[in-house]
Order: sequence, then structure tokens, then C-alpha cells
Amino acid sequence: MQKVIISITVDWECENFRNLSDLLELRRKIGENIPLTHFICPAYFTKGIKNAASKIKSAVFDIDEIGVHVHSFKSLIKEAGVEFRTKPDFFHKFTPEVESVLNSFPKIFRPKNTGRGVPLSAYNFEEIVKILKVSRKIITDNFKVAEIHGFRAGGWMANDDVFEALIKTGFSYDSTAAPPEVLSQGFSSTNLGSKIDDYGENHNEFTDYIIKMWGTEIQTESFLKNSLFKEFCPDSYITKFTQPFKIKSLIEMPNNASMSDYASVTTMRTVLEKGIAEIKAGRNKPYFLNTGFHQEGDISNKIPIYDFINSITKEEMEFVEFKTVNEASRMIV
Repeated sequence: MQKVIISITVDWECENFRNLSDLLELRRKIGENIPLTHFICPAYFTKGIKNAASKIKSAVFDIDEIGVHVHSFKSLIKEAGVEFRTKPDFFHKFTPEVESVLNSFPKIFRPKNTGRGVPLSAYNFEEIVKILKVSRKIITDNFKVAEIHGFRAGGWMANDDVFEALIKTGFSYDSTAAPPEVLSQGFSSTNLGSKIDDYGENHNEFTDYIIKMWGTEIQTESFLKNSLFKEFCPDSYITKFTQPFKIKSLIEMPNNASMSDYASVTTMRTVLEKGIAEIKAGRNKPYFLNTGFHQEGDISNKIPIYDFINSITKEEMEFVEFKTVNEASRMIV
């Protein structure tokens, strides 16, 4: 019998470790036999955050996987020998009114752009190759892993150049593609939706970027170019039910059940229930569910993962296996 393969991921954003204890508590609650895939931003090390390696290692178990997660922090970009860019920026914190006031201050007093919200896709192919090579080396050196297989772009933003660079640098899979419908309830091929996530939050320009990159329309703006995804994805856009597919030699493992900052247990269960229904109906291959959370997120952003796993009944568990994303990717024919 085929199974629903559930992969739980952790995005490490290179901000701080204030909520690290929440991650450890979550592991205790869900059971330490459930593997996690940790997508780690190497800027923890280029920024010189104290004891970063030991703190991260405290939450990485032997059954886990380590992958690369890039937010384009200035220190990381400089380490790669690439000129730092400040735009576009999906982590824009200020309303136009506040921005106008800030711009009236002398430049020295304005908030500095760290690069956290500048997508990797803001850089060109050659620059992205350099950033990926440096990023993978930093992670392998600090965690003594023989090989890094997987990648997730910060902000779920991977354009054509990112995919080509991942192929060029030898990554075997990517797990960036995300469903616009989670950030914009009611999104479909004919409707942009409410631009409100499962929790009633509006993420403004960030939501617009996700709709453009993973939605129905071909994008021509450089940092949003999505022709490769459009060419190879079996669906017209990324949905909650989109299954893994290949982009040339790269396996795309969509983050189809999204992240618990935006996606409720209801969304996660909708994907699970569809997978089980298809298996009961005779599906002849595994069904994949990919969800996760952020290390830096507070406990309220991690609880949905516990609630989702806890919601799986004994009967449903017979149809479920938990695997790292790399293990899951190796099941793709």
C-alpha cells in the first residue's frame, strides 16, 4: 500500500535564538522519532552570531536532514564576493506613511536594509551561483555534513535563475514552490483571492509576489521570472495539492501545505485527507505533504504543527510515514 509521505521542515532565518526552546519543546511533544529537515541560513556565521553552530546543533538530531536556506543578508552577499542590493524587498515593514516620515530623516538615522527581505532572485545567475557555493560551504564546514542535497529560498522566491543556479551547483532538490491560496484565501486560476491568509492576516506586497511567482501568469520582471516552473509543473499554478515534479535535473518538492505562520491545521489536514482518499482509491505512488515552521517564530506559530500531528487518527496513521525532504525526494521516479 502506498503512503502519505509527510515532511516537516524548519526554516532558520538568521535572526536570533530567543525561541529556540520552543522548537526543542515541540520536538518533545511530537516525539523525537519524527525527522525534521532544517533549512539553515548561513548568514548566522557571516554575521558572527555567537555560538550559532552549537545552538543550532542542539536542535538537530541524527535522524534529521540539513539543507540550505538563503536570505540575502549583506554579510553573506559580501562573503560571496557579490555587490549587495537593497531592492526589491519583501520584508518591507513600514506603511507608505511611515516610510515617508523616515525618508525625511537624515540618512544616518534611517533603518538600514539588512538584506533579509531581498530575494535571492534579485541577483543574476552568475551571482546566485557564487552565493549558493559559499552558502553550501559554510553549512558543510560548520555542521560537518558530507553533502547538502536540498535548498529553500527565503520568502519562497525562486525565479528561473535560481533554478538554473541550483542545477549548476549540484543541488538535487528544491523546496521553495508555495501555494498562493494559503496567503490569499479563494485564490484560483480566475480569482486573485482575498489576499488574507488562514489567520486573517494581510501580508501586502509579499502576498503579491507569491501570487505572481507561483500563480497562473507568466512573469517577465527579472526577479519574478517563472517560465521554468510554468514549463515543468503539472498544474497551472502551485496548489495545496501540487505534487513533486522535475525541473530538468532538479526535483521540486513543493511546500504544498505551507508554513504554520500562514497555514492553519485545516489547510494541513485538507492535504492529508486528499492524499489518504487517493490512496484508498488505488493511487499507485506515494502522496507528498510538505509543511513546516520557522525557528524564530514564537510558540503560537509552532503549535499548529503539534496540533496537526496530534490530529492524525490511529486509522489515518496507517497511511502515513514521516520522512525528511531528501528521503521523500528519493522516492520520485
